[in-house]
Amino acid sequence: MKFLVDQQLPRRLAAWIRSQGHEAWHVKDLGMLHAEDPDIWRGAEARGAIIVTKDEDFSVIVGARAGPQVIWVRVGNCGNDFLITRMADVWPVLLAELKAGIPLVEVRR
Repeated sequence: MKFLVDQQLPRRLAAWIRSQGHEAWHVKDLGMLHAEDPDIWRGAEARGAIIVTKDEDFSVIVGARAGPQVIWVRVGNCGNDFLITRMADVWPVLLAELKAGIPLVEVRR
């Protein structure tokens, strides 16, 4: 699977996803750090990637049109260590939901 990590999340998350055997890019690595949501959406579409974001706007966009799947990270403000640990805890479930074709999956505290 391929993942595009949005600007509100750390580059370290993209590195962690790569360590799990997937392709992952952070928007900063693609020169998209200040890109608007539609540009990030198109960037994910072009790469066949799943968007990983804290931005609620993507939860609306994914329900309104076809395109990339979205992982909506809803853990509030937290440190990077907590975020990575939480993602690791739910990763198998996230992958199963994505493989099942669910367009929007959520990660909560």
